[in-house]
Amino acid sequence: MPFLAPLVRAVLGACLWSLAASAGADHLFVNGTLITLTDDGQRRADLRVVDGRIADIGTDLAPGPDTRVVDLAGGYLMPGLAEMHAHVPGPEQSTAYRDDVLLLWVANGVTTIRGMLGHPEHLDLRRALAAHEVLGPRLITAGPSFNGDTVTSPDQARRRAREQAAAGYDFLKIHPGLTRAEYDAVADEAARLGIPFGGHVPAEVGLPRAIAAGQRTIDHLDGFMQ
Repeated sequence: MPFLAPLVRAVLGACLWSLAASAGADHLFVNGTLITLTDDGQRRADLRVVDGRIADIGTDLAPGPDTRVVDLAGGYLMPGLAEMHAHVPGPEQSTAYRDDVLLLWVANGVTTIRGMLGHPEHLDLRRALAAHEVLGPRLITAGPSFNGDTVTSPDQARRRAREQAAAGYDFLKIHPGLTRAEYDAVADEAARLGIPFGGHVPAEVGLPRAIAAGQRTIDHLDGFMQ
């Protein structure tokens, strides 16, 4: 399909630029079509981005003295996509492989990923991505999994939740194998700490309890039948 080539070029160029943009930068995208979430889904217009945020949308926007003008040459500019169930390579895989995966996300228009199987190294990666030291999408990361092998008691589950919240993870990841008491301990501690939790529904818990406990997302079908 011939229209895909300019679309891919525009999306890739915009994503790569936006992830490498410096603070305070002023960019004006011209001669393109904006993909929107309103009206008929697209609009011919110029778009100004200042310090990583949309500042103006209109026709014939005038660049300022420090504006970098990006000519889309008839291509398309779209909002960044979000991968809500990402698995970010960990330290058991090479840095080169990890960087390839990160590049593939942005090359396909994905500018935010939600890492569902966290590792302590992902905290450093999250910071490096935010500082544009590594090319890739914004990272929202879970901590290491709560499952039947890593959780041994309700008290230990609470302690693990506190440790992950203190370390700075964005949310807690639930895997199968937790007892009802262990799951309830995680849910209670997460509520007290103000940190979300999501993932699987353990067999002893079941869907109604997971919803009542405030599990933010239910990412798999296991646990539904129970």
